[in-house]
Amino acid sequence: MIVAIDGPAGAGKSTIANKLSKMLNIHHMDSGAIYRCYTLAAMQSNTNTKSQTEMLKLVKESNVRADYSTIPAKFYLNNVEVGESIRENKISSQVSFVATHKCVRDAVVNNLRETSKSHSFVVEGRDIGSVVFPNAEHKFFLTASIEVRAKRRFSDLKSAGEEISFEQLCQDIEKRDHIDSSRDIAPLIQATNAQLIDSSNMNIDEVVEHLNKVINPL
Repeated sequence: MIVAIDGPAGAGKSTIANKLSKMLNIHHMDSGAIYRCYTLAAMQSNTNTKSQTEMLKLVKESNVRADYSTIPAKFYLNNVEVGESIRENKISSQVSFVATHKCVRDAVVNNLRETSKSHSFVVEGRDIGSVVFPNAEHKFFLTASIEVRAKRRFSDLKSAGEEISFEQLCQDIEKRDHIDSSRDIAPLIQATNAQLIDSSNMNIDEVVEHLNKVINPL
C-alpha cells in the first residue's frame, strides 16, 4: 500500500507522514530527504547548480541511499550518514533549485519506486500522487497559509539552534512555493483524486487522526 502526501514547504508533511506511518504500522518514505542529499552533495563539491552538465555529473558520481531498517530511517551520501545536516536552512533554501533538474528528479523517482517494491509506505513530497505513485491507494494534498507554515518552520529551526528572521523565512517559503509550482518538470500540483487538507487551523494530531479515518473508515 502507498499513501501519498503532497504539499508545499512547511505544511507539516514530514511530521504528519511519520506519525501516520506509525499509526498504520508501515514505513515512512521521506522523498525530500533524497533531494536534500543531492543538494548537500552539490554544496560540498561546489557544483554549479545552474549547469545541467555539472548536475548530471554530480548525480552519476553520488551514491544516495536510505536505510529503512531503522526508525527513523537513516540517509547516506557516498556511504556517510548525513544525519540532521540535510535539514539545515542552507539546504532548505537551495533544494528547490536542485530539484528542477531532470537528472536529479529521475534519480529520486527511480530510488523511490525501487524502494517501494519491498514494503508499504507513507510517502511525502511535492509530486508523489501526481508523478511518482499515480496509482497510490490513498492521496492527500496538505497545505496551510504561508504565515502558519513559516511559524512551524521557525519553531523547528529555533529548536535546532539555527538563527533566521521570521520575515526572511516567510520570503524563503514564498519563493520555494513559486519555484515548486512553476517548474517545467513535475510541478507542485494537487492530484485530481487527492483529498485537500488545509491544516491552518488544525494541529498535527488532528490531521493525522483525520487521515487515518479516511484510510481506515469505521
